[in-house]
Amino acid sequence: MQDKNTDMTRAEELELIRKTLEKADLAFVSTLESGKIISRPLTIQKADNFNLWFLVQRNSSFVRDIEKDPTVNISVQEKAYLSLSGKAHIITDLNAKADLWTKATEKFFGVEQTDPSIVAVHVLADSAEYWERDGFLKPLFKFLGNEAGDGEVEAGDRNKVDL
Repeated sequence: MQDKNTDMTRAEELELIRKTLEKADLAFVSTLESGKIISRPLTIQKADNFNLWFLVQRNSSFVRDIEKDPTVNISVQEKAYLSLSGKAHIITDLNAKADLWTKATEKFFGVEQTDPSIVAVHVLADSAEYWERDGFLKPLFKFLGNEAGDGEVEAGDRNKVDL
């Protein structure tokens, strides 16, 4: 895999990233925990430009990690594969939680939105890397072909964008 000088304009790259985030329901959010990188699957409650919002339990190791070091990485797979870097902030404001709260959220956590055991996490991404996909199966078949000894892994070209 190598960095690619994309033919896309900056505006087109930003739009690809925005649309991918808007369509994504799930992200893997990585933090540092005792010197190790830990990734957790989290439901994206809201994606607004490069702001991502999650709801989590206040007493979770995820919140403790962010309090120690707010630097996070977010991985998303939809129209493209995205890897976003940014800073996470714990938000306890009830209005912020109310904006993110759904019936599914209430059922998942088993508490009402005013319960202080649930907090919002706001991540403002400051950079992104993406890999465009040409259909879901094409990269898989190329990878499997390599595993069978038929050629090189062709995972796609990496594109970097400062947000």
